[in-house]
Amino acid sequence: MPELVKQPGDDHKKSTWREQTVTMLPGDITTVYFDDTKPNHSAITNNTSQIVYVHERPSVSPNNYLLAVAPGSTKLLARPLGYHTIYLDAAIVQPEKVRVESWIEKFTASSIPQSIDTVQLGQMTGTVDISALPPLAAGDKHIGSVEIDKPVTLGGYSIPATQPGPTREAGMNDFRVGGVSVG
Repeated sequence: MPELVKQPGDDHKKSTWREQTVTMLPGDITTVYFDDTKPNHSAITNNTSQIVYVHERPSVSPNNYLLAVAPGSTKLLARPLGYHTIYLDAAIVQPEKVRVESWIEKFTASSIPQSIDTVQLGQMTGTVDISALPPLAAGDKHIGSVEIDKPVTLGGYSIPATQPGPTREAGMNDFRVGGVSVG
């Protein structure tokens, strides 16, 4: 199918670009229908006071979503294939509006970061309580202890605790015989 994108001067009815405002109701999953198009891009503008969760399946929830749109922001849902519906969920207490713009456009790799919620490394905070983890299985191996005052054995060569590891410098003479050893 040829790519259909609205150009200046095109007949609006032939364009794939659509805009709709949907009203989300408290405690309800909102279904957004694309009746006459099957877009693969949607820009969701959250005008509510809560995070709006977006999915292509009706099982959308805060634990199951493709996109989370923060209050007052817009995010792009871009998929390789088109869709007829998307589903929205938010923990709102009164009816609120969400704006959805949709269109058909060639899916590119640059669309992917906009369509997936990721956490930057600097945003990950918190602690891990290891006391809640199950105990390790007993065995004949020592887990969690390292002895640093004994010699280390590497490939059959014993290195005393007070000496550095063995090295051999590569010299220019080694090229005459066809090889270089780097230790």
